[in-house]
Amino acid sequence: MKQICAYALVGATLLLAGCEVSVSSAGGTSAPTLPAVPNNMVSVSPAPSGHGAIGLDPCTSLPDAAVTKAGFDPATRRRSDSVFGTYSFIGCSFDHKISSDIGVTVTDRSLDVAVAGLSIDDFRRREGARAKDVTINGHNGIEYLHASAEECYVTLPMSSGGVLDIGQTVMSVYSHDRPCDNIEAVASEIQASLAVK
Repeated sequence: MKQICAYALVGATLLLAGCEVSVSSAGGTSAPTLPAVPNNMVSVSPAPSGHGAIGLDPCTSLPDAAVTKAGFDPATRRRSDSVFGTYSFIGCSFDHKISSDIGVTVTDRSLDVAVAGLSIDDFRRREGARAKDVTINGHNGIEYLHASAEECYVTLPMSSGGVLDIGQTVMSVYSHDRPCDNIEAVASEIQASLAVK
């Protein structure tokens, strides 16, 4: 009985640590295998499947450290998927918060990171003259200011198909920043941390 309880305790500890354990037929255990996704402070529900999804889920793959380095709070991680008839955006959103003039905590800017089963040419056609060429970590894509004028995006093609779409929204009521001010630095950090080729 003590041996069973010890195995149960060890198994539960390894499970809580986020590791997988395989048991051999001889009753021993092999070395734990680290999880494929980073250990983030906030967990999210699984991404929807189908509709042109391309496999990468930035909401589970993007490490907290990269979100922090990009200037956003990883504790605000939340899923932001959009599924349409033939394609989808599988994504995640993060906020940067400040204390307002009246002492209330408000979001002054937010970050959206998504992958989509569309081509860079789809985005070029859609954005037209607003799209300007940009190179991020050696990858050629586009940068554009959304029609709302509070959102700026960098969209990069991925060799596995689809695009990585990184957007920053600035709430002008709380910030004097412009949405495209540091979008290339943010996109560089996000693209590098996801190791998107």
